[in-house]
Amino acid sequence: MESDRWRQIEQLYHEVSELEPARRGPYLQEFCAADSSLRREVESLLAREEQAQGFIEVPALEYVAQDLAAGTPEFTAGQTLGRYRILSLLGKGGMGVV
Repeated sequence: MESDRWRQIEQLYHEVSELEPARRGPYLQEFCAADSSLRREVESLLAREEQAQGFIEVPALEYVAQDLAAGTPEFTAGQTLGRYRILSLLGKGGMGVV
């Protein structure tokens, strides 16, 4: 995809995403009347955004922050942290444990 076309899609996506969901369809229909592929691209991006919003409802960082507030946690393989499971130690150093 050409960079000018991508900029056009990106700009329209940002404009539409700031609208209330009920106003998005009519706005796109009016703006993209002669360019159905532009409308499809923007609608596709909006649909992906809606799917992604529920992907991680509570970030793992919140669970870690709660444990840190209670003291220095010791994490082990197989332990769960919220809805996340620790599989293995990747590494550790002066800034933390991964």
